[in-house]
Amino acid sequence: MTQPESGARVRSLSVQTLRGSRYSHGTPVCRQHDVASPASYLKIFRHPAHPKLTLTTTSLAVQAVPGTRIVVYRPTDEVTRIAIGKLLTGDGADEHFPCWETHQQREAGLAAS
Repeated sequence: MTQPESGARVRSLSVQTLRGSRYSHGTPVCRQHDVASPASYLKIFRHPAHPKLTLTTTSLAVQAVPGTRIVVYRPTDEVTRIAIGKLLTGDGADEHFPCWETHQQREAGLAAS
């Protein structure tokens, strides 16, 4: 192969690689099944400032990296959405359940032994 021919071949392979990369638009990741089908679950959390936080999770397994999952939490109602917003600003973040002090003392005892 001459110099111009080899340069054209490298450019052609580079373009093919970019078009077929996992990061391009219309990526073959889904065609290769590197991302598993999503699974959704309803989760209910308790917080001392908000007795019931109801969220839906969507979990995606990234099979190209074994053991890796992406989980997205979405509020299921307006009350939860507002509560999460308040917690994110720090409102209620310092509140504790009545048993918190007992657990802190037990944890300190376990750490000391």
